[in-house]
Amino acid sequence: MGLGIVDVYAFLVLLVSFGLFHLCGGVLNFFNPASLFFIFHVALFGVASWYRGLYEGRVWVSDEVVFIVYSSLLLYTVGAFSISALLGSNISAFDVSTLMRRARVLLLRQWGQLLVVILPVLISLVYTLHVGGAVWFQSDMDDLRIEVRKGIGWLALLGIASAFVGVLFYVFSNRGVGWLKSVIVIVVLSACAASYGNRAPGAEVFIVGSFGLFMVRYGRLPIVRLGVVGGLGFFVVVVAGLYRQGYDLSFYGVLLQGLWRPFVNFQNFQIIYDAFPALVPFQMGNGYLIDFSVVMPGYQPNYSAWLKDALGMEFSGGGVNQTYLGEFYSNFSLIPSLLISLMLGAFLQLSYCIMCMMRSTPQLMLVVSFSLKSMVSSGLVSPLLYSLAPFLLVYFLYRLFLVGGVVYEKA
Repeated sequence: MGLGIVDVYAFLVLLVSFGLFHLCGGVLNFFNPASLFFIFHVALFGVASWYRGLYEGRVWVSDEVVFIVYSSLLLYTVGAFSISALLGSNISAFDVSTLMRRARVLLLRQWGQLLVVILPVLISLVYTLHVGGAVWFQSDMDDLRIEVRKGIGWLALLGIASAFVGVLFYVFSNRGVGWLKSVIVIVVLSACAASYGNRAPGAEVFIVGSFGLFMVRYGRLPIVRLGVVGGLGFFVVVVAGLYRQGYDLSFYGVLLQGLWRPFVNFQNFQIIYDAFPALVPFQMGNGYLIDFSVVMPGYQPNYSAWLKDALGMEFSGGGVNQTYLGEFYSNFSLIPSLLISLMLGAFLQLSYCIMCMMRSTPQLMLVVSFSLKSMVSSGLVSPLLYSLAPFLLVYFLYRLFLVGGVVYEKA
């Protein structure tokens, strides 16, 4: 399938978007939730449009859907850039190097340096013993990992949060620790985060720990090294997915799974776009009530599980990744969805500017940024409930009980 007009449009949107985010503090600024959302949008809900023809026999992703996705990305970027322009910010004011030079360093108490590593390990061991063994080594683990969490899902969330926040505190607060010891801690905490049956938390702990280590050592972002770490993290996620589902671990199998992961978000949005309102009426915000109902006693399916049933989709594991755009569209229709994308970009960039002006710690900024980037695939509410809330809880507990002092780098 040759390139069409919509592919040229997509390419131009990417050029403009990368240029505008360069003026918003840098594209690869992981401290900025707007930038990290953008990176994950391009990687997991963007590049697959270029090879969508490979999956014509399974799901046909129309030019109309590609146009909508990239229009949403463009409006999101315009929203983020608008906030930077309105606040008068520029590259030198909000870039990564400046942020690190002005950062507040949280000094852990001596026993706190040990606790941020030991606690995630202990929680992982308790969970593993409770469910009868390591989830990754049990049969039919793709469905089992969902079943065993019922009733103790809070423990898994706490364990993942303690591993993620723990690696941030360890790396940023122990600047004199050698490379080898830091890498060992990063790998151990990544394994703890992955021990609950999900690949992504382990990869995220590995990536954010490596990012923090690079920033502490160099004071800037070594792009090549970070690219290697990101590629390795994605490779591990792909291989773990094949293992979890019992698929072929050959080079061809890994390649197909690697290409499938970015495409699945396009597939899901196409299915949602075709079903609403032709088969299922627009929910007019009811989808968010369904998501928030999970805090009620007993088992309450979230919106992704509800969509899976409503759309008649059958596959192992949890619910469907509805994407932020599919969630907006299934609730409010097309035009309101695009307007919300504009507001989302503005909100995330505003959050970053506020954190910079308040001189928030690097740990807090990365907690917010990595929590909210999950909105690309999972919509708005799930990342707030299952990532941001437990991450912030653990962060403030560590800040309250483990920090012995604060050092300001520069005014």
